[in-house]
Amino acid sequence: SAFARSLCDKPGSDWHGPGTTQDALAAFIAEGQLVRHMRRMQGIYSARRKLILETFGERFGGILQPVPSVAGLHLAARLLGDRDATDVASRAREADVGVYDLSRFYWKKPTLNGVAFGFRTIRGPDIVEGLTRLHRTLTRPSGRSRSAPAGGAAARRTYRSG
Repeated sequence: SAFARSLCDKPGSDWHGPGTTQDALAAFIAEGQLVRHMRRMQGIYSARRKLILETFGERFGGILQPVPSVAGLHLAARLLGDRDATDVASRAREADVGVYDLSRFYWKKPTLNGVAFGFRTIRGPDIVEGLTRLHRTLTRPSGRSRSAPAGGAAARRTYRSG
């Protein structure tokens, strides 16, 4: 019967993982491996965040202001002046830098003109290169301000930070 077949297929359709995977995960946690991994990654992510914030302080004064945060794998920054976040994100993608207009994350009308970007998978030298490209993008005239209407072609390629 269909009911009997569904009982036999329960392990394949259940949201729980296979027992051997569950056992391995339990051992990983019980042996302290998860805690060690989290501590190691916390140091790596903290160093990346510090590098980004130091670079902001050195290069982006008057252009970007970091939104205060103490943890996470993404940073947000307020665009200063009359720069349009949608335009900045589009132009950054054209330079292979993955930044995202904060308005994408609002359910209602955006209250902050800015961009967000992730740094989980990006190593130090690549962070510096990405911020160099972003700085070039932000200091090059675009001809579009926040008061100008949106438009233009979509980005040809996107480097996804994350």
